[in-house]
Order: sequence, then structure tokens, then C-alpha cells
Amino acid sequence: MPFMNLGIGILFRRPIRKIPKLFWFLRPLSLEVWMYMAAAYMSVSLLLYGVSRFSPYEWAPPHPCEGVTIHACRNCFSVQNSLWFTVGSLMRQSSELTPRATSTRVVAATWWFFTLIMISSYTANLAAFLTVERMKSPIENADDLAKQTEIAYGCVESGSTQAFFQNSEIPVYKRMWSYMESARPSVFTQSNSEGKQRVLQGDYAFLMESTSIEYETQRNCELIQIGGLLDTKGYGFATPQDITTQLNKNAINGIQKRRIHS
Repeated sequence: MPFMNLGIGILFRRPIRKIPKLFWFLRPLSLEVWMYMAAAYMSVSLLLYGVSRFSPYEWAPPHPCEGVTIHACRNCFSVQNSLWFTVGSLMRQSSELTPRATSTRVVAATWWFFTLIMISSYTANLAAFLTVERMKSPIENADDLAKQTEIAYGCVESGSTQAFFQNSEIPVYKRMWSYMESARPSVFTQSNSEGKQRVLQGDYAFLMESTSIEYETQRNCELIQIGGLLDTKGYGFATPQDITTQLNKNAINGIQKRRIHS
């Protein structure tokens, strides 16, 4: 039974989180959606203004507390107030304006339902963009590494990892070996330390033993291991056949001798 299992892994630099820009709060929705929302906002505001003008129930005398001496009826939904009412509904804020007629209430209720759906969708996407956003790596496994050419990758020259790729019959690993063999400048290094430094410089993935990768990643937060192991091997103790039975017999004999002496 092996006491340690290991294999070849991919050492890569941890993706750098981008600094949020000023207008990143607009990213949860596309540009087309924002344009449609602006058009809907203007359309509903003008519709609310027009309906309130035609409905006789929206015309009422001013409140006595306002101190207005003119007794003519007036309509609270002017163009300015209509724009304010719709934007207040969009921001989930109350307003001192209240529709009175059934027609204006239908328009307002429709707009409220629309804003409820849009705000719910926006907040859900905003949480995904700003709080649950993961730093996605450009490569996730050996297949991604073999399919691209922007990120170089290599291993220690004349080492066991190089021999693994050189002798492998798996198509993905054969393609990776063809790239490493023909890459110019050379992607091979003289040591693991040199490979780690090339990884830290960026746009380079280093293939090395998983135990060495674990050692480096625990001491440098900028380094991570990409994907799983490309191969598996184990280290164990080799003993002669039936050595366990012989050891058990020797142990039993020793215990019996100690009992006799005691």
C-alpha cells in the first residue's frame, strides 16, 4: 500500500481580480436592456401624463392647507410630476403623488409590476457580478492548455515529467509534447525554481510534481494548481514476499518469551 500518491500537475499564476470601474453597476444588464428601460420610462411617463389629462377624476381643487385662493381644479400629473412618479417607482421609493382615476391607476400598477421584475432581475445579476464573481482562469485542465497557444507551458528539461510526455501515447499529451519540443524560445527550465519564476511573470504554465506544487502554493498565494493530476503514481515500501507473516511470528514469539520471563 503506497504511503503517498502523487502525479504531474499544472502550476499557474492565480488570476488577478480586476478593479471595478465606475460604471460596472451597469454590467448586470446589457446595453439594449438599458435602452429599452429608458424608452419604457419615457413612454409610461408620457402615457401617464396624457391619461391624467383626459380623465376628469384626476382634476381636483387644491387642498385648503396649501393656501391657494384660486378655486379652479388642477391636475397634479404634470410632465415633471409624471417623470418623478415613474422614476420614484423604479427606485422603489414612495411619492406624494397618487393616481385617482382608474385609468391612471392601471398605468401605474402596470409600471409597478414591470419595475418589480426588472429590479429583482437586476439585483440578482448584480450579486452574481459583484459578490459571487469568481476569478476565472483562462485554463482549467490539460485539454484547455493543449488547445491554445497564448499561454506557454513547459517542464524541467531532462526530467521525469519530460519523459512522461515524450513517451506518452495519449493524443492530448502527445500534442502537448509536440508543442513543447518545437516552441521557441524554449519552454523548458533547468529547475523547479526557474519554472516558478516564469509562472509568476505571467502567461506561462509549469508542469511539475503535485507534491512540489502543493509546497509552492502553500507558500505563495499568487500560485495555484490547475485541474487534477495528469498521471498517478505512488510511493511505498518494498519488502520480500510473506515478510508480514514472518514479522507476525517473530512478534508473537517475542511476546511469549516476555510472558515466560515475567
